[in-house]
Amino acid sequence: MARLKSHPFFSALLVVCGLAVLAEVYLLLPFSLPFNLTSGRNEALARLAEAQTSYKKLRTEKITPDAENKMAVEADRVQAETVLATTRDALTGKGGLPEKLRAEPVPADSISTWTSIGLYQKRQLKKFQEATAEAEPGAATEPDEAPEEVAAIALPKLKFKPDDWFGFAAFKHAGPSDPDIIRQVFRQTQVADYLLDTLLAAKPTEFISLLREAPLPKAVRDEQDKALKEASDKHEPPPVFSVTTTNADEASDYFDVDPLSTSRVPGSVETTGFQLTFIGKTDTLRRFLNKLAQFELPIKVQRVEIAADKVSAAPPFKSELDDEGNPVVLGPADQPKLVVATLYSKFTVTVEYIDLIAPAKPTTPPSP
Repeated sequence: MARLKSHPFFSALLVVCGLAVLAEVYLLLPFSLPFNLTSGRNEALARLAEAQTSYKKLRTEKITPDAENKMAVEADRVQAETVLATTRDALTGKGGLPEKLRAEPVPADSISTWTSIGLYQKRQLKKFQEATAEAEPGAATEPDEAPEEVAAIALPKLKFKPDDWFGFAAFKHAGPSDPDIIRQVFRQTQVADYLLDTLLAAKPTEFISLLREAPLPKAVRDEQDKALKEASDKHEPPPVFSVTTTNADEASDYFDVDPLSTSRVPGSVETTGFQLTFIGKTDTLRRFLNKLAQFELPIKVQRVEIAADKVSAAPPFKSELDDEGNPVVLGPADQPKLVVATLYSKFTVTVEYIDLIAPAKPTTPPSP
């Protein structure tokens, strides 16, 4: 003890070593003690060994489905094929209006395409002029939009540009010459016809513009498909493609489709984007979207942007005065009708026309 007291550092080191030895012995004991950190170690090792044995056994076994399993798998296959066929028919627009549009002959050359676009523009101008005549000031709102206790509010006159080409100003003077571009532009006029007719039926108060996705030659489209596939394989964001315009007419026709929201899948689904901007009440937007939801054409709504435009305020109330200048107390029958202020909003609706690519038929090797 005297030596330990005379060498305090050495004695402290011996105590620490002794405690370390006791802790090691405590951890290595095979049986459980209070506060033993290795408690349950043997049971865990046994469960791990059992799981490894079961895993090796499952890898070597060959599981063969019985008759009941085969019937269930076959039923699932038939159901999946039915759903796939139904979805494909809907996306390709089988029957009805889509078949009618596909049956229309595509113009053969640039002059025929230019003539077709001119007829489209004149046809739409006539429809807009007729819709303007129907919405002259003084016309009342629809009965379902104005309760009995609310006074009828006059619809404003439909506004539009009298020289509008409705998305095809780039072809005022000449049509495209590339056969592939001719096919795309002709299909765009067909879809634009349907979209504008649907919008007019929804009764907007002002038509601002119809923009479309720029048609591209096959070589350019193939390059974009390659870039999209490479980005998808690398799990990178899709590249953004911008169209270079050569004049103001083209710039007023085209818009760039958001690659993050498009339904296009290279090699499987082709799409053509359209963007309509108009002003109207909320009922206008609701009627327009409800009509598109009927899926008469395979058109998918991608985005709806709403911005408040203006408010048609109610006229101020003027109280009647008697000969002495005092307000006249009106009876229930003489109470003025309530006039509600009307909110008009600016809507921008982006849609895509879906063209499903038919899968390639598997080639069967010739029989020997």
